Amino acid sequence: MTTHVRTLGALLLAAIAALILLDRTPFLAAEAGAAARVAGVLPGAAIAVGPRLFVGVGTPDVLGMQITPLCSTVILAAPVLLVGAALLLGLRRAHVHRIALGVAAGLVLVVVANQARYLLLGWLGLTYGRTGFLLGHHWVGALGVLVAFAAALFLTVRIAASGVTHTGPAASQS
Repeated sequence: MTTHVRTLGALLLAAIAALILLDRTPFLAAEAGAAARVAGVLPGAAIAVGPRLFVGVGTPDVLGMQITPLCSTVILAAPVLLVGAALLLGLRRAHVHRIALGVAAGLVLVVVANQARYLLLGWLGLTYGRTGFLLGHHWVGALGVLVAFAAALFLTVRIAASGVTHTGPAASQS
């Protein structure tokens, strides 16, 4: 690939990251809608209204969650996109399709992890009330998403760098 194609790709990924950070509203509502479908396995109905997720609808224990920008997948996806942009510019020996595959895998991982987090929060809230929800929100879910985020960044770089051949003094020492 030419330098121009890589630069254009990097600019595109950076622009997407900027756009989803600057205009999060449609993503928050879409994320709540997806979470309502995932949370359908919980007791009662799960519905989304804009960026709000309600679980346990039709039961005595309804839980409402506001999907905020800092709890959204957007805050996790933007850095994955930016790492992809950096890899396009800095990892010249990597094939562009490997970088794209790495970014896609990283994005899938953060989306799945955050949806699992919403499901966990809904279950903890319905099962253990406010205490369960707060435990999940501040500790269990937060730590789980941080681990998944680190894994997504690692996966992105690992896939992007796979198949890269190294030459020079550092390669001869390994």
